[in-house]
Amino acid sequence: MSLTRFLLYSNQFDVQGICATTSMWLQNQTRIDQIQDHIAEYAKIYDNLNAHQPDTEGSWPTAEELLGKTYTGPPLCGLEAVGEGKSSNGSIALRAAIDESEDPTWVLLWGGGNVLTQAVWEFEQNHTEAEIEDFISKLRVYSISDQDDSTPWLRRRHPQIFWIVSIHTMNAYSLATWGGISGDGSEPGGPDTSLVTNEWLQTNIRDVSSFGKTYPEIEFIMEGDTPTFLYLIQNGLGSREHPYWGSWGGRYGRLTNQDHLYVDTVDADVPGINGANFTSNRATIWRWRNAYQWDFSARMHWTSTSNFSAVNHNPVVVVNDSNIV
Repeated sequence: MSLTRFLLYSNQFDVQGICATTSMWLQNQTRIDQIQDHIAEYAKIYDNLNAHQPDTEGSWPTAEELLGKTYTGPPLCGLEAVGEGKSSNGSIALRAAIDESEDPTWVLLWGGGNVLTQAVWEFEQNHTEAEIEDFISKLRVYSISDQDDSTPWLRRRHPQIFWIVSIHTMNAYSLATWGGISGDGSEPGGPDTSLVTNEWLQTNIRDVSSFGKTYPEIEFIMEGDTPTFLYLIQNGLGSREHPYWGSWGGRYGRLTNQDHLYVDTVDADVPGINGANFTSNRATIWRWRNAYQWDFSARMHWTSTSNFSAVNHNPVVVVNDSNIV
């Protein structure tokens, strides 16, 4: 689910790699084949997408480029996959991407974190303390909770890593901010649940194009991993370096004034569809649901045609004959 949406927004990012990993629910295998199959479907609608390229954004990466940057971690869970002899093409590629960049590298963890932890461990083995400090300073992590023991271990080892994460007891994912994307059971009357149903998705995503048909049915909640990259979309709401400003990907606050760890916080008095006000961590995401769902649908419609005038686009602000702010 989340990969479908990510590919439609991939023109907004400099994608350095996509890596299949183990997770809380898939501890003994990785499914790189599912990523590759999805990118193959993306290839079929690539030309249509690029016919709708906004003036303020880049073009979409080709399927060949993405496949060349698709990797896997080992079929091991957590710290079992960290240490001597545990390198994978995923950890090697991630280490190189961070090391070679002068800019921050965002690592979005949808599953376990052992590939990231191994990449850092590998770099530590043959670099000075100053070089390790520089390497760590370029890391930006947004993880969908902690899905194995490698991520808490890495944070203890390098507490200066810029890290966004919901911290809670094991398997208590219903407490996490990212659940605001679609997990609504705890706040009836707040979010608009109609926008995250299989019925809405059938009409506005699956039935729109061949690429939409690849979008799976909801089994638990819709797209629990998506807040990681919604946070990075530059739509004027937030700033990547300031999680406490809030964005489509939620609002997070520092654990302490000296900390680089950003954890769940709340938005207060968010109007619900029943007219009442809600205060919760999940409201920091679901308050934007109408915007992020219909924007997703609009992009899916772009995949159905190369005719720019046949589908919807965001308005473009022009001041003194310029759309550059």
